[in-house]
Amino acid sequence: MRPTADPRERPRSSRSAERPTARPATPGSDPYSAPSSFDHQDAHTVAYGASPYDELGGPAQSPDGMSRGRRTQNRLRDSRAGQLLANTGALSLFGSQEDEQLDRTGAPSRGSRTSRSRAGGGGAGLPPQGYHRYLNYPRWGKRGVKRWLPSWKLVTGTFAFFTLLLVGVVFYFYNSVSIPPEDPSTLAQTTTVYYANGKDEIGRLSATNRQSVSIKKVPDSLIHAVLAAEDHSFYENSGVNYTSILRAAIATVTGGNQQGGSTISQQYVKNVYNEREVSYKRKMNEAVLAVKINRKLDKDVILERYLNTIYWGRGAWGVQAASKTYFNKDVSKLDESESAFLAGIINAPRLADPTDGDPLHKERANRRWGVVLDAMVTQNWLDATKRAELKFPKVVKQKTTTSGTGQAAYLMEMVRNEAQDAGIDEQDLSTGGYQITTTFNKRLVNAGDKAVKRWTKDAPKGLRVGMASINPKTGGVLAIYGGTGIDKQLNQATKDRAQAASTFKPFTLISALEDGVSLESTYNGNSPRVIRVGTKEIKNDSGVSYGWINLIKATASSVNTVYVDLNNQIGPEKTKNAAIAAGIPKDTPDLGSNLVNVLGTASVHPIDLANAYATFAAQGVHRQWHTISKITRTQYPDYKYVVPSDVVKGDKVFEEDKVADLTYAMEQVVQQGSGVYAKALNRPVAGKTGTSTGSKSAWFAGFTPQVATVVGLHQVKKDGKSLGELQGFGGFSTIYGGSIPVRIWTDYMTAALAGKEVVDFAKPPHGGEIVSSSPTPTVTVPPTPTETPTETPTEQPTEQPTRPSQPTFTQGPTAQPTETTTPPVTSTTDTLPTFPGQGDDDDDDGNNGFG
Repeated sequence: MRPTADPRERPRSSRSAERPTARPATPGSDPYSAPSSFDHQDAHTVAYGASPYDELGGPAQSPDGMSRGRRTQNRLRDSRAGQLLANTGALSLFGSQEDEQLDRTGAPSRGSRTSRSRAGGGGAGLPPQGYHRYLNYPRWGKRGVKRWLPSWKLVTGTFAFFTLLLVGVVFYFYNSVSIPPEDPSTLAQTTTVYYANGKDEIGRLSATNRQSVSIKKVPDSLIHAVLAAEDHSFYENSGVNYTSILRAAIATVTGGNQQGGSTISQQYVKNVYNEREVSYKRKMNEAVLAVKINRKLDKDVILERYLNTIYWGRGAWGVQAASKTYFNKDVSKLDESESAFLAGIINAPRLADPTDGDPLHKERANRRWGVVLDAMVTQNWLDATKRAELKFPKVVKQKTTTSGTGQAAYLMEMVRNEAQDAGIDEQDLSTGGYQITTTFNKRLVNAGDKAVKRWTKDAPKGLRVGMASINPKTGGVLAIYGGTGIDKQLNQATKDRAQAASTFKPFTLISALEDGVSLESTYNGNSPRVIRVGTKEIKNDSGVSYGWINLIKATASSVNTVYVDLNNQIGPEKTKNAAIAAGIPKDTPDLGSNLVNVLGTASVHPIDLANAYATFAAQGVHRQWHTISKITRTQYPDYKYVVPSDVVKGDKVFEEDKVADLTYAMEQVVQQGSGVYAKALNRPVAGKTGTSTGSKSAWFAGFTPQVATVVGLHQVKKDGKSLGELQGFGGFSTIYGGSIPVRIWTDYMTAALAGKEVVDFAKPPHGGEIVSSSPTPTVTVPPTPTETPTETPTEQPTEQPTRPSQPTFTQGPTAQPTETTTPPVTSTTDTLPTFPGQGDDDDDDGNNGFG
């Protein structure tokens, strides 16, 4: 007899009624247990639902409308076995069996499949029949946010997969890196420096100063200092400090200060195995090699080799060479203070040499020395009381570190500094095997040296001569005279300074011309006329009275009172800005905006002044001076460094027509003024002499369209530092710009331009507004001495028409006629000397036209 049907069930179809139904649960059995007839096919039915077609092709529906699979699924869901299967996820393993059943029974009808897909495809339903995937994401059977939240199984599996993948990659990479043969001598490749023709050598840079010592000979103070500075956990780590690497990586990603994460082992690997490529792969290789080296070698052996192979500056390789270079003693005799100094300069020895004359380098050396000592105290390697008693050690001055003698040594020094600023560090420069072609012309360098020696044979001790010559078309330095010897004098062309004196007047003149003032404008050049500016008294040299003269005559005769009037008229700030635009560095000492800056109170390097005058020779185009034109490497054919095109192109800073008027006025210095000796050049020359107050310095700065050259002289006292008065020599009782400087200049330029085409300057337009005015500060005329019966000359001659006291200029500032409104003379001293152009290069061909 058929069991009584559940009243909730719909009548079964006739075809479904013929099928056997599931057996009812046995009376008395556990209502939550699975029925005994529940088999593998039932589990499949519960997991994905029964196929809408039975084995005979008819619909699998009970008379009440509920499918057999649904009924079985409901029964299993309420049983303990069903709950267990659902919790373990076992029901999801039958997807492939469903596919097999579909293959056997045929695809369902379109309507059935569509309704199935709609029921399961969007969220809470089950997957469409015949569909399966490897990752249940987005999750079937879930709605809303839960559908997009991955299950814990998916998260755990993904994490485990990538963890295993990472471990596999690390394992593979570790085993793929092998320790190369150790041969430190292969790192030392000579760098050769050439003149502009690319054939004649100036000199070579090579790592030859190396002396290895045993770790037993190195004092504990130095070992502790090096560990404190570079890797305090050296004896504990495996060769890699993961904390430091993570800190450096975070700083790099966040844009913070760059930090080093390399241990001593990594630095040793980098130096010995030539791991110098700048890439992440190189850093990974370096780390792996460091770990392997630590497994292969004893820590003391690694430290010994590290101390003997690193570069300490001044051409010293290894700690023994460094000890002798900086302290002139054996490494075993170093004390705590000296050890801390050496450890402090390891990361940048060139920037921490306290004796090279750069105050920033001295400050860095002191700071690094203190940092190392404090780190030693922190690591309990130095007593705090003793640390407080220590003083900065006395470092001996550097001896010649570049090859060559005479002027070649100065040239090598300039090339080395510029190459480092171009991105080649000092260590790599000494070992990298570079071929550097410079802008220096060998013939012109020799000509400069010969000219200086000819005119300074009987010069007194303490005389300093600096010369610099530049190609205006490129900015390349053709020649310099640096001194009598690099071991005796600093480079006088690039490192020593002296007051520019009247060589600064052209900067005021070009400012006035661009302000609309004509060269024909007249100013008061009478004497005895004294202009008081603060505590300064400005008057004409030797009390010469010039009368009312135009700017051409004032330039030729270098009339001080006229140029102070002109500077006051246009504003001294414009004079300063013009000097900077032409090539004088902004941080030049005493380059102020005061009224007397026109008289050259700024202390300049000869090469900077030559760079500024080269701007005039280039018709207002400024090109930064430089000494390197090309760098190549034989070992790396693809490596090539050349001067950037924008450096050769330059920047237009003055208008051509204004520069043409300026040049015309400066030509008169040679034609009828204090630079008349330069007429012997027999070609168009523009220039300016300069002599500072008290004859502390004397200059001649001049140019042709092809070359700009500056010669400067100054005298130092017995202490070798403070300036003294230039003493007469060479047939001159007094040294001034029109004496020895212009003669050296003319001799050099005669040789430099021999056989060269005579090129004229651009024709001057003589533009601007003619002004007949003298807007001056308060003028004080000293009383006439009683022993002089002549009448004191009037400040304004009667033959001159009355002139307005304050003319109006459309572009110029209002003149300041009284002392109270005139800015006082001020000096701003910057202790940091600058060396512009050290990172630039020149794209000259051969000898820049000077063979």
